[in-house]
Amino acid sequence: MIDISVVVPTFNRKEGLAKCVRSLIKQDYPKDRFEVIIIDDGSKEKLEGLEELCRDSRNASLPAVRIFRQENQGPAAARNWGVRLAGGDIVAFIDDDCEACPDWLARMV
Repeated sequence: MIDISVVVPTFNRKEGLAKCVRSLIKQDYPKDRFEVIIIDDGSKEKLEGLEELCRDSRNASLPAVRIFRQENQGPAAARNWGVRLAGGDIVAFIDDDCEACPDWLARMV
């Protein structure tokens, strides 16, 4: 059961996004109880390294990480789509240039 869906809208910030996702993977919240939904808002950059991370996230020691792409419509549209895809009871948002403290999700819950 997924408790929390973390939605990350992104646009042309591959390196910042990688740091953000790494901080989410390091959460001290149970990895099988949250998911990370990345909405690529029409970036020109390819997100190859992050796609590898998504494949690796099938490992039970990592949270599920999924990437979706849309044509550029802005961060609000990306967040809204992320909410529609969310499977958690709680939806949390973080921007692609932020890094979450290890206890961010646990404190929220």
